[in-house]
Amino acid sequence: MKKNSKEYSVLIIAEIGINHEGDVNVAKRMIREAAKAGANAIKLQTINPDENYLENTLSHKIFRNARLTKKETGSLFKIAKKLGVDPFTTAGDFKTIDWVNELNPSAFKISSSLLTCLPIIKYIAKKKRHILMSTGMANMKEIELAIETAKKANAKSISLLHCTSLYPTPTNRLNLATISLLREKFNLQVGYSDHSLGSDVAKLAVAAGARIVEKHFTLDSKRKGFDHAISLEPPAFKKMVNEIRTMEKMLGKKEKIISREEKQKIPSLRRYLVVKNDIKKGEKFTKDNLGFYRIQGNKNSLEPKYFESILGRRAKKKIFSQTPLKNKHFK
Repeated sequence: MKKNSKEYSVLIIAEIGINHEGDVNVAKRMIREAAKAGANAIKLQTINPDENYLENTLSHKIFRNARLTKKETGSLFKIAKKLGVDPFTTAGDFKTIDWVNELNPSAFKISSSLLTCLPIIKYIAKKKRHILMSTGMANMKEIELAIETAKKANAKSISLLHCTSLYPTPTNRLNLATISLLREKFNLQVGYSDHSLGSDVAKLAVAAGARIVEKHFTLDSKRKGFDHAISLEPPAFKKMVNEIRTMEKMLGKKEKIISREEKQKIPSLRRYLVVKNDIKKGEKFTKDNLGFYRIQGNKNSLEPKYFESILGRRAKKKIFSQTPLKNKHFK
């Protein structure tokens, strides 16, 4: 996947999934709207129901009605790339993985439901594309095994997505602290796949350290079925993107930076050594005649860190009260 600009570090994914409901023209419109809203990438779900779900199950019915052909998927990838958006998808069987790979996706997504399907992970890893792994329903041992499987198959690169497989996810099941846990445990880039309502949790995930945010996307959140109810419409998605970009600027870098403007405030805001009472020539400096004052302008005045080394030394000449102390004042 393309690296974000130097200004931004969070990769924002519009999870289209199957919210297009099998209509390629709707999918094309969704990609265009996602690009306008500021998404860095779009993700589909390319699932052959006959190879992934038993007949007469709800999942089989849903995905049977939302299938896109290889040609249609290719046209969507082409549109996304033209708009500067990375296209990728989830696929759960060998044949589909093969033809998706021929379309040159920017990555493959391992969904939470596929995380323990090690043969699929191994097969995808051998395609030498970036892998995003969602970790819903998985314990740490299962996550570790999935990562090991991908690495042993010489995966190009791996990112993890903290995820809770509840739709929508209640607030007491979000556990955003897991983001830092996954990063520390596995030393991989970690993001957040969001199934909560609204965009507040996605923003909090960024504050918690997520470097990827995947959020479901729809043209109409009031439509029945699929993932519409937990998805953001274009205006709300754009608002989320803008707020995350603002948050990135607020969070800054993991280093203590003093800006040029802040440095200019030092002389007027910091404390300096000041003579509290008139001091005669030859008189010793003491705790009683020296203090720490804001002087509204440094002018080479001494900082408080020199206080103890000056105590007991004698004044070269008379010094009046309220005088900022300088090296020339003592022997």
